[in-house]
Amino acid sequence: MISMTPRFTPAALSKHLAATEARCLNRILSQIDTQDESGCWIWTGGTDEFGYGRVRVGRESPRVHRFMYELHKGPIESDLIVRH
Repeated sequence: MISMTPRFTPAALSKHLAATEARCLNRILSQIDTQDESGCWIWTGGTDEFGYGRVRVGRESPRVHRFMYELHKGPIESDLIVRH
């Protein structure tokens, strides 16, 4: 018989997700060069076949600029284009 007991309580899940986001943010920030004269933040980490920075978040690999937007502003609406 399969147990239907939740793995996390809502409070524990929230804390777990916050810790995961904090680790991911630290990993992202360690791969950004902010010393560029233009003021741009230059991604020095891995990129996909289109040249976009990607970061592993759990089982997902979002593009870094989209992850950072969502982290700071919230979900991206379907009609919004997030530029990098």
